[in-house]
Amino acid sequence: MEYPFPGVNPPLYTSAQYWVTHVGLIAMTILSLAVLLHGICAEPKRWHVRAFIALILLFPFFVGSLSGVEGDFHISQVYGWAIGIISLAGLINWVRWQRLHQNKPAAGVGLFVCFVLLLVIASLVMPEVAHVREFARRAECVNRMRQAALAMHDYHESFSRLPDSTIVHDDRPPRSWRVELLPYLESEHTRRGYHDNATWDSPENLPIATTSFSAYACPNNNDVRDSKGRYYTSMSAVTGPKTCFENNKGIKLDEIGDGSSNTLLLIEACGQQIVWTEPRDIDISKDPIGINLPGNRPRSSPGWGSSYHKNGGINAVFADGSTRSLPATTDKEVLRRLATANGGEPEYGNSWDR
Repeated sequence: MEYPFPGVNPPLYTSAQYWVTHVGLIAMTILSLAVLLHGICAEPKRWHVRAFIALILLFPFFVGSLSGVEGDFHISQVYGWAIGIISLAGLINWVRWQRLHQNKPAAGVGLFVCFVLLLVIASLVMPEVAHVREFARRAECVNRMRQAALAMHDYHESFSRLPDSTIVHDDRPPRSWRVELLPYLESEHTRRGYHDNATWDSPENLPIATTSFSAYACPNNNDVRDSKGRYYTSMSAVTGPKTCFENNKGIKLDEIGDGSSNTLLLIEACGQQIVWTEPRDIDISKDPIGINLPGNRPRSSPGWGSSYHKNGGINAVFADGSTRSLPATTDKEVLRRLATANGGEPEYGNSWDR
């Protein structure tokens, strides 16, 4: 059975957390509305003001903490916006009462008008907020991939070649380039926590694998950990015949015959579900060519590229450090040419025709 990718982005909440969150926010919404109505029907009290101020201060926390649940917008955010709007309306009512000394019916009518206007404004703003959030997340994803590419260039400055995608030497277990580049990403302390004499999936290296390292993660990806709590990476090196990492060995940048601006270095591959410390990357001779290909299990994609971005495309970094967005409809031949560094036709595997 094949599962479409990305499908439904998995929720961050468990069932219990989901209901506790909803019930709690519903209760707070009803409470704030009750306080507002009490202030309309009777003279507003100082404790009303304190309650509304506290709710307004908590309002950004509610919306921010819920922004990543099940995508860019979640029904729980409606409660957060309602609490903020009701609290603001309550403060407006209190100011009108204290400073304008209007009678109760006039204050109630004015408050109702303000409340309706605030609802209209919120209904217009919230879709734009979701759009801006998606743009910001994609921009942050691009920035993180660019920083990883710059770290590779810094490594190249030190060793006159790109790092190996899989480092094997001194009879030690293989380790990923993502671990090797930690000092170049200002994470020397994290690098010291990795045990080179142990395999990446050993108990000794479990603590670092279960440590969230955002530099290799896409903000749009909610499928962030495996069953052992180890964090996935969203980016992969492009390895295989005639790539920048042929036989998992990094080449010199001046050996790229097709031009560094036309050769893929890193690519988004969320569907590969690669733990960030795992010495594994896409291999163009083995993995099927395509973007967001369906997988044999939910939230998996065996193809070269895959992401949770709303437009269905992926971000890619080229050998010169430039970034581009590759749409899901990118032609296979274009992807093949971009993957190879030294011209000619690479040794394609049969899986490329899938």
